[in-house]
Amino acid sequence: MTGNLLTAAARAARRDDKRRRLLRFLRQHIWSSQDVLQLVMGVNTPQAAHRTLTQLERDELVRRHTLDALGGRVTLWGITAHGQAMAFDVDSEEPVRAVFEPSKISEQNVRHHLDVQRIRLKAEAAGWREWMDGDR
Repeated sequence: MTGNLLTAAARAARRDDKRRRLLRFLRQHIWSSQDVLQLVMGVNTPQAAHRTLTQLERDELVRRHTLDALGGRVTLWGITAHGQAMAFDVDSEEPVRAVFEPSKISEQNVRHHLDVQRIRLKAEAAGWREWMDGDR
């Protein structure tokens, strides 16, 4: 590595780590917003988060849906069946069948769902492990 530039191998490892973390998070939560997923991926800018999300969308691991909610429009990103297939450890975990279904999301639920995700991320940053949502 010279200066602030990463080697090709380091860039690939960073990309793979962001994708893995995002898919593992969506494996449980099914859908989220870009700002929450930016925290999950550990990227500093919305542009970097959007670039990763659109690459995952291109690879059919996630899909997006724009919803009129929260006094405006919010774009939600959710995991696909292919994304679920890529998000678990075959040797030690069972697959999750749940996938992103925008028609099942209500405006009233969006704020709560995203708040719970933010709380989870803050708890994990404070050292909590093995988070499980109350509805599981």
